[in-house]
Amino acid sequence: MKTRITSWCKNANDEKFLLALELIPETNMVKCMQFKDEDITDNLIEELNSKWKNHEEIELPAHEIKETELKVDTIIPEGLTPEKESDIAVKVNEWNFIVLSAKLYQSYKSELDELKDRIDRTDQFDKGIWENLKSFWSKVQDQLREKNLFREHGNLLKEVTNELFSKQKELRTKMDKEFNLESGKNKQNIYGELDLIDDKIKEAKRLQAVFDELKKIQQKLKNLKLNKEDRSKVWERIDKTFKDVKEKKFGSSGQAGGASALDRLEKRYKGLIEAIKKMENSINRDKSDLEYQNNRNKNFVNQLEAQINIAKIAMIDERIRSKSEKLAEMNKTRVDLEKKKTFLESQEQKKAEEAKVNKAKEEIKERIANQIEDKSDDPKLQKLADTIKDGAEKLKEAAEKVEDKLEDLVDKVEDKLEELAEKAEEKKDKLEDAVEDLAEKAINKAKDLAEKVKSEIEDTIDKLKGDETEEQDDK
Repeated sequence: MKTRITSWCKNANDEKFLLALELIPETNMVKCMQFKDEDITDNLIEELNSKWKNHEEIELPAHEIKETELKVDTIIPEGLTPEKESDIAVKVNEWNFIVLSAKLYQSYKSELDELKDRIDRTDQFDKGIWENLKSFWSKVQDQLREKNLFREHGNLLKEVTNELFSKQKELRTKMDKEFNLESGKNKQNIYGELDLIDDKIKEAKRLQAVFDELKKIQQKLKNLKLNKEDRSKVWERIDKTFKDVKEKKFGSSGQAGGASALDRLEKRYKGLIEAIKKMENSINRDKSDLEYQNNRNKNFVNQLEAQINIAKIAMIDERIRSKSEKLAEMNKTRVDLEKKKTFLESQEQKKAEEAKVNKAKEEIKERIANQIEDKSDDPKLQKLADTIKDGAEKLKEAAEKVEDKLEDLVDKVEDKLEELAEKAEEKKDKLEDAVEDLAEKAINKAKDLAEKVKSEIEDTIDKLKGDETEEQDDK
């Protein structure tokens, strides 16, 4: 959209003027150069329209300059009336849009300047700035798609935004490199601690303490700087070490004398039940003490003793509350263990049944093998074996004969197919010859027909020309 236009106008005295109007979008002002009719030449009009409108410098005659604020209804100074009001109305709307678009650009430029200032003041990658930059450019792209921003303004914003993205990428690459170096060091430190634990596991001394050390390493790992690959490898190593400790402490579930998962759970479950009973008894004792103190509180005369009694009641109340919370957690654990116990029992039962079936299969196989071995000298069995052997030989001979017959049949079929293929090829050649003859005849016939039509057309044209000549002669 152009920001410079010319317009012929008249004042109240019907005097004619040429206006050269220029929009200043940044200030929302219209600069107006007013030329009198007697000062206007064809050369001036041509230069205004061809050069000045395209922001080229030209020599101007004497003129009056005014600056007025862009209004929503006109851009012509007061006291003047344009010859083409419709053109001015169109330009008013365009210039209002240009001003608003320029304000939008300035708003985005200010936002971008703030981001640039933040990036220039930091020497480390900032994820928050990165996300703000992405969000900013997404907004600009939306405005460009809606054509609320001019392309040149969009290009200016894009150029600066790309520079800021490049700086952030460089900082992120540097940060990633430093992070990966630190991650590698942290991984090796953890490996060193796990190596020491592996030595303790081999000695099989104080395995519970080793187990506790592993838990501490596991907790420390949560706040340790590790990249994804290193963290995955460290977790695998820790899991393996946990399994080694459990196997050393409880034995493998598959080994003779080793405690199975169900046995360990049973032991834990029994211990938990005992602890729940003790906790319930302790709470009941506290409740008895509380009832005693409450009854005693009614008989105090000394205020100090009454206050001490109230403090004791509050202390017992808090103790009961705390123990009740622990009891609730213990009961929750009990429910979880019972579910796990039920699952493990079903698994054990399934394994036992499978083992039983496998054992029965092995016993049947062994029994059959023994029976065959015991009866291997039986004449009837020997005769049956001979019969089976003879039958197998006969089947083999029959199969060979069938194979020979099949080969003969295949040879005959192949010969027949070759014969048919040769006949088909001969028919194909004959058919092609016939088609070529027909095509040639058709072409010749078409040529004859074309020549005949052409001749008739030429005769008709000659006849029409002769008639036209005769008419002219008659006239």
